[in-house]
Amino acid sequence: MSLKKRELEGLRIVAKGDQIKDIDESSYLVRSQSRKSKWYKIVWNRKRWTCNCPDYLKHKPFKCKHLYALNYYTRVRQLTLGLWADEAKCPRCRTSKHVTKRGVRYNRSEPVQRFYCKRHKLRFSGRTGFKGMKTMSAAVVIAMDLYYKGLSLRKIADHLHDFYGIKVTHGTVYNWIVKYVQLINRHVAGLRPRLSERWHADETVVNVSGGHLNVWGLLDDETRFLIASHVSRGRRTRDARSLLRRGMRLAGHRPEEFVTDGLSSYGKAARAEFIGSGNAKTIHLHGPFAAPINNSKMERFNGTLKDRTRPARHFHSTRSAALFAKGFRLYYNFIKPHRGLGGRTPGQAAQVVRKGKRNKWLELIRASARKRGS
Repeated sequence: MSLKKRELEGLRIVAKGDQIKDIDESSYLVRSQSRKSKWYKIVWNRKRWTCNCPDYLKHKPFKCKHLYALNYYTRVRQLTLGLWADEAKCPRCRTSKHVTKRGVRYNRSEPVQRFYCKRHKLRFSGRTGFKGMKTMSAAVVIAMDLYYKGLSLRKIADHLHDFYGIKVTHGTVYNWIVKYVQLINRHVAGLRPRLSERWHADETVVNVSGGHLNVWGLLDDETRFLIASHVSRGRRTRDARSLLRRGMRLAGHRPEEFVTDGLSSYGKAARAEFIGSGNAKTIHLHGPFAAPINNSKMERFNGTLKDRTRPARHFHSTRSAALFAKGFRLYYNFIKPHRGLGGRTPGQAAQVVRKGKRNKWLELIRASARKRGS
């Protein structure tokens, strides 16, 4: 079983509900998925979690699916608790220096922390970024995290019902994703990442009902920041030009080097878009990955994308595929840590977000809501 498959199986264990039991802070039980009467014990041992299942004992220190399940189980609880850490800045003095907690207000969806500013003698509620939502905000954050980690909409809805008693349809989960992907994208469109002078471009195919779609990606060489994405039916020059325009609009400059896999559309698009700017050097590649300059970073990104789209089997429309591409760009840039970046996200490497933020989906939603004043 591959590492990617183990991680996905771990998510499925958590999504089922009632598969993990707490013993104490340093030990848990996870139900076997082949023998329902058997439980595997996970304990904290010398700075790491260990499991007594045969898979872990054979392949340690690599994680088994039970360890991945525990990892996500604890993260879900942190997400839920993190929602209580609402913004505590006074709306008048714009600082938290004179602010203290002052009780809890209960609305239809969830409890909301209230605060009091001693300086202005003002009571106010913390903002969560979920104004107008009828369901607890933790469910929205968890649903988005699960979706971009590989679970289907129906399994997410089942997980929310089994784990939290929140009964929603898979259509409601999809509407959450639409709403907050659009909200966050409007926010991050105003961020200016610090990028290198070499960009990579490539496209990959995803299945859509009735055919295939091409998902185009534009990646920065040093930070691995996904600068732009584009979804199209064909692989024409106008599609490549659309990708480059989006990238230059975000970056504010053109690259000195542009690395592709040799598709003629890229060369034509680069000549059309880069003329008058010193003519970026376009490098078409046909050779092995071992060459000094290659497109392996872009190929690895496409592999990550394929791992996520494979469980979904196919998208139902071009619109749903385009929405997924926008959301996956957020997940890749701001949520998913990158080994090649020392555990940082591309967003941290490109200096558009601070290091060490917890509950990153929540922070993105809050930042987007503050920007809109909601």
